Amino acid sequence: RNCFTTLPQGIVSLSAVHDGLDSIYILGGYQNSDVHKYSIGTGLLDRIGNFTPFGNGAVVLANSEHIYYFGGQLTSTRHLFGNDERSSAIWKYSTVYGNFTQVGSFPHTIVGTTAVWDTSAKSAYLIGGYSTEVKDLDKIYSFTEASSLKAAALLPQTRDDAAAVWVPGQGLVYVFGGWVGRSAGWSDDILAYNPVRSEEHTSELQSHHDL
Repeated sequence: RNCFTTLPQGIVSLSAVHDGLDSIYILGGYQNSDVHKYSIGTGLLDRIGNFTPFGNGAVVLANSEHIYYFGGQLTSTRHLFGNDERSSAIWKYSTVYGNFTQVGSFPHTIVGTTAVWDTSAKSAYLIGGYSTEVKDLDKIYSFTEASSLKAAALLPQTRDDAAAVWVPGQGLVYVFGGWVGRSAGWSDDILAYNPVRSEEHTSELQSHHDL
């Protein structure tokens, strides 16, 4: 195996972010409350803190000192894919002090949302997800710690567990695939969301959807 070290145990539904330098932070997961820091240069893994054992949350790196963690599912004792307690919380983790602080919350629980970070606007965009109360979500939320959380746009369909990236040069969030519900199943859409114009475009390879 091409690896320098291993995790202390097998873990699924965990989250990881790169600090832009040498470190990768690894948070939570199924029945795991540890926070680890992995050094790219040395290949060493260090346990640096504790977190409520959430899985299936979304995570973004705001800067070298702060990581945001959105929602998630408490997976301490029950089956990973069961109806464990879901979270509505927004947490901030300090890479300097090694502690978590709750800085906001969704109006409902949320898992399976997808998060990207806009460095210039210092804002996170949360795409879709699943809620115990609302079920499949069709919203894009924006979050800044100063202005908290707000609904920014509607997706053309509900969307869980999609993949998304922020492209700074274009000022767009690209969203790939995802679960759109039992009637439609998996999506083949490629969407591009412009947070400034608050609109959604669809790739020319796909049928167009208007918000």
